[in-house]
Amino acid sequence: MDQERTSSIDLQLALSKEILSFNEACVYLNLSAGWLYKLTHSNRIPYYKPNGKKIYFKKEDLIAWLSRNFVKPKEQIKKEAEEYIQANPLRKTKSK
Repeated sequence: MDQERTSSIDLQLALSKEILSFNEACVYLNLSAGWLYKLTHSNRIPYYKPNGKKIYFKKEDLIAWLSRNFVKPKEQIKKEAEEYIQANPLRKTKSK
């Protein structure tokens, strides 16, 4: 129960800040420290090292990172396909 309360407090603190420490980013993203380290080590997530040691994150960068690779719902794909078909009807080709 205490760990749940601590996690909730940590999350509230992370939500209120613009710049997050490594541990706060883990809480904010709900990622393990090992996984976040792998993401930073492979430069797959934006981060900052102002003094060359500690890693920090801008919350807006994390939101942008989370928002990339949007997966469309099936209904939206179906609607877009129907709109494309209506805009580009099949043309009959002349046979010889």
